Amino acid sequence: PAAVAEAALPEASTSAGTPSPAAELDLASPSASLSSPVDDDMGPALLTLMQDLVSTTEASLLPRYQQCREIQEILGNRLYVTGSLVTGTMLPDADLDFVLIPQEGEVGSSGFGPDPSHSLLSRAKKLLIQHFSCSLHHITNARVPILKMREPTKRCPYPFDISGSHTEGVVGCYFLRDLLGLHPDARPLALLAKLWATQMEILDSPRGLLSSHSVILMVVHYLQHLGLLPLRDPSLRDVPVTPENAAPFKYELTPNLHKLFLGFLEYYSTFDFHNRIISVRESLRPSNGLERVRPMAIQDPVSLDLNVTQNISAPALRRIENCFQSGRASYATALRLAPGKDVAEVPTTPLGVVAAALPPLELFHWK
Repeated sequence: PAAVAEAALPEASTSAGTPSPAAELDLASPSASLSSPVDDDMGPALLTLMQDLVSTTEASLLPRYQQCREIQEILGNRLYVTGSLVTGTMLPDADLDFVLIPQEGEVGSSGFGPDPSHSLLSRAKKLLIQHFSCSLHHITNARVPILKMREPTKRCPYPFDISGSHTEGVVGCYFLRDLLGLHPDARPLALLAKLWATQMEILDSPRGLLSSHSVILMVVHYLQHLGLLPLRDPSLRDVPVTPENAAPFKYELTPNLHKLFLGFLEYYSTFDFHNRIISVRESLRPSNGLERVRPMAIQDPVSLDLNVTQNISAPALRRIENCFQSGRASYATALRLAPGKDVAEVPTTPLGVVAAALPPLELFHWK
């Protein structure tokens, strides 16, 4: 759509290419290697955990898709489904996310100013209340105007957010969807990382902690660090010309997952958050002082001046660092891995304690 095309994007790389060497990104020396062979058994505890997570998630997909299609039918072909349902990183209790894009040349109505997003969301609110008989809250003082539904009804069982004119979010969402599809372990690792961050109570952006978007970017950056995903810049070609229905993903659980998860914890347990920017782009052009806005900086792949962790304070960063360090330590203990030992040397025999960094299965919040 023309509105998406108006999003300020740097010139995109047209080729997936070969992952650039870590040295070109000013990354630390790799602490994990997957070059040694692994057995087919990745450990019964982690395998059970992931099978349970995937099956629980997949069970809730069909009714979510149905609600998405119903909302799209009400609001028309300018409504894009975004978020974890599109990237394939949805946890069982996730909300639905949409972006409603104004038509080219559309202007705001009286009382809302020149930005058409507010008047567009106001009309959407009336249509949705009429159809679903639900309660909606129009947030007008946010950086991006948002329409929120937080009280599920029989006809609308899943909470959702609709943001207005946030074209960068559409581009970034489809960019991450395609990037995660380039390696079979990427989506399962993103799911596991989000679950771990949830259980460690550091996945809570409204309370000044990590957001789902920032955790996914951390996973992608780590896999790029290993050379398993390419460095790439977003492109308008990532976005379909017209909104499309979200499609289910097939999750392939491989023997590498437990090593990758340990490597993820190891990488960020020693990461210098205070002095380095996490970026997944091929062309690194961070804005001046981005890393000094807050103690932690993760660059949005589309809005280059946006630090997606700008809400994180110094105490919150210390809490996040402690969680990575304690998670890595408990996982390493479970694997009898001495600190500093290469992850390639992790034993791959069946390990009933491989999920020691995670709470028992019965404690997970969707149970």
